[in-house]
This record gives sequence, structure tokens and C-alpha cells, in this order.
Amino acid sequence: MYGVPFFHGAASLISVDFRKVFVNAQEIQLPRREFDLFYLLAANPGRVFTQEQLYQQIWGYDYVPTENSLHSCLRRIRRKLEAVKVPCSIQNMRGVGYCFLREDT
Repeated sequence: MYGVPFFHGAASLISVDFRKVFVNAQEIQLPRREFDLFYLLAANPGRVFTQEQLYQQIWGYDYVPTENSLHSCLRRIRRKLEAVKVPCSIQNMRGVGYCFLREDT
């Protein structure tokens, strides 16, 4: 299965073709927007995305964000990863946006 590894401390994989995330052979259920957000960040480790960029790329240009749309989505992703004992590597860069931390940081 083709995929993108995202956490080297555990056997992890994002299957783009099947839109699934696996950690230690266990599938993590992510709905469409959670998957898209997680994949965008994990596939670009170290790159900082502003909130505006994330809303445009994940929700679309016509979307009028509510105050908590992005934060709620990120919170759900973090909870799901922590439930399988994988620390979430999505970092809030205060005043700038969000990024997926590189393994070497």
C-alpha cells in the first residue's frame, strides 16, 4: 500500500489512495476534513501554514469559517492520535499558524 510515514517512533502510515491513517497496524478513523488537514500538515513537515491557508486549502475559498472550525478539527485529530499513544506533532506557532514538527526537532 502506498503511503506517507508520519511518525518514526511507531509504525505509521497515511494511505493517500485509500484516505486512511494507520498507527501500529490500527486504523485511525478520520473524516474527510480531518484527514485532509492531517495529511496536508504531515506531508509538509516543518512548513508553517497560516489559518487562512488552511481554511482555503481544506474548506475552500467560499467557506466562511466559524471561530472554532479549525481548532475543533485539530483537537479531534490530537485526541484520536493520543488515544493510540502517539503524540501529536501538530504545533501551534503562536500568531502565525500551524505546522507538523519534523522528527529531528
